[in-house]
Parts: sequence; structure tokens; C-alpha cells
Amino acid sequence: MNINISSLIRRFVIGSTVSIAPLIYLGIAYNKLTCEEQSGMKIKYANMAMALPVFYGITYVILHKLFENVDSRYRYFLIGAVAGLLYSLIGHFVFRVPETLLKSKYPNSVHITAPIIYSLIYGILVSQLEKHISCKE
Repeated sequence: MNINISSLIRRFVIGSTVSIAPLIYLGIAYNKLTCEEQSGMKIKYANMAMALPVFYGITYVILHKLFENVDSRYRYFLIGAVAGLLYSLIGHFVFRVPETLLKSKYPNSVHITAPIIYSLIYGILVSQLEKHISCKE
């Protein structure tokens, strides 16, 4: 098995860029919370800002490797859907983000919307980044 380190690093960076979108909307939501509501969160926004890019980068590297044999027309949409489901499950059940940060009345709806949104993000944005930033192995 031949591992191309520069390709893994490029994919990590590409995957990390996807975390910009949730960091923006989560930051806006966090700033709207009272101090009491912020103290009741399981994870602080500052920790999210440090952890999300790393988690998204690692997730993308792993999922890209898992789905490397899938036709490239569908690969990124599939990676996005799986990543979105993974992010929603961790955000909901581990950190309770929909309830505490987003104040959602329907926190389980994130498991439907996240895979759709991330599928589009990966299928449109990440696939283009992959085309323009050579990640040939």
C-alpha cells in the first residue's frame, strides 16, 4: 500500500475548509446566547473553533479513502451525505448542539437536513477544490 503524504495533507486542508460554514452560523448563534445559556453548553464555541477544522479534515481524508472506487460524479455527494450524517449525530447526541446552541424545537431534523446540505457542499464546492488542487495519487 502506497501512501502519498502530500495528497493526504491536501485532502485534509480541503476537508478543513468545509468547517468554515458551520463555524460562521454556530458563532452567530453562540453570540445570541445569554451568559447563562453559554455556560450550560457541553462544548464552548472556542473549543469548537479549534476542533471542527481538524475533525472535518480527518473525516474527509477517511471518507475519501473509503469511497475512492465510487464514480467521481457521485463520490463527493456520497461523502458529503455520510459526513453530514456523522456531524449531525455527534453534534446532536454528544454535544447537544441543536438544543443548546441552535435552540431547535425539532433537534432530530438535523439528521435529515445535514446530509442534504453537506452532500451539496461536498458535491459542488469540494469536488471543484479537488479538480483545481491536484490530489493525484
